Formats: sequence, C-alpha cells, structure tokens
Amino acid sequence: IMRWMQNDPERLASLQKSYSDAVKGISCNREVPLLDIRSAFEDYSRPESLLCSDGIHPNLKGQRVIRDCFQAFISDYLTF
Repeated sequence: IMRWMQNDPERLASLQKSYSDAVKGISCNREVPLLDIRSAFEDYSRPESLLCSDGIHPNLKGQRVIRDCFQAFISDYLTF
C-alpha cells in the first residue's frame, strides 16, 4: 500500500481522513450511531504507538483501543 501511495504517509493519512469524514457525514445525516475508532486513535497521546511498523494496521495496543471503543459503543447503544 505504501508503495502505491508513493511511500508518503501524509498522503495515506489524508485519504483515510477524507474517508472517515465522509462516513461521519453520512452517519450524522442519517442519524445512525457511529463507532468512531479514528478519533480514539487521534486522541491518543502517541497515536503512532498504536500501529504496526507498516503504519496502517493496529498493533496489540491499538487493538485494545478498538476493543475499548466497541465496549463503550455497546454500553451506550445497547440496553439489555
């Protein structure tokens, strides 16, 4: 992927952000709850520490952040 992106991590980040923003817009317009993992990663003190060396996939620490997002989402939107 990085070769296809001409080894430019900023280009990848820009594409990911534009995709994320589009999904947020659709979610808001349709009033559909959004599981916003990207913001959780961005809010982390060192977001790069949540990714594998490829700069794309979450490592174990990143997977824990994702799990925490799912748990918070479930507790907010699912009532049993």
